Amino acid sequence: MATANKKLAHAKAELVLAQAKQKSDNKQQANDSNSKPSSSTKETKKTSTKKFAKKTTKKVVNKVEKAKKAVVASSKFTSLKGSKKAFVGNWKKAMSVSGYQVRHSTASSMKKDKTKSTEATKVKISHLKNKKKYYVQLRSYRKISVKTYYSASSKVKNVKTQ
Repeated sequence: MATANKKLAHAKAELVLAQAKQKSDNKQQANDSNSKPSSSTKETKKTSTKKFAKKTTKKVVNKVEKAKKAVVASSKFTSLKGSKKAFVGNWKKAMSVSGYQVRHSTASSMKKDKTKSTEATKVKISHLKNKKKYYVQLRSYRKISVKTYYSASSKVKNVKTQ
């Protein structure tokens, strides 16, 4: 998957570079057809084309760096059951994922939430209040060198403790 992302980013960079080159060629042809430049204007065109090429390569590099973002498979709960002062959540294993984060709160807006990270596909959140409704979300993450990429969070599910 990583090599496919690299190939896609490389192809996008080549496309952007080709488009920029084509635009500069079109501008140069339009300028050449309008008037016959003297030798001094030819030199300025060459230097301006070099400056344009430097600017476009910087843009291409920036676009390639942005395209390097990893895609992380999302996850959703297969079961969510309440127990005494706790709840247990299960989900299916996602491909190429380093771990999961389970977020829970007593507010549906998820304010004052707490997060628990795990590498397993099952989690038990304990030390909760009895007979209270909790709102829960799940998301997966992937660590690549020092950066951590997250998937979108699942829809908010609710569970009641016993």
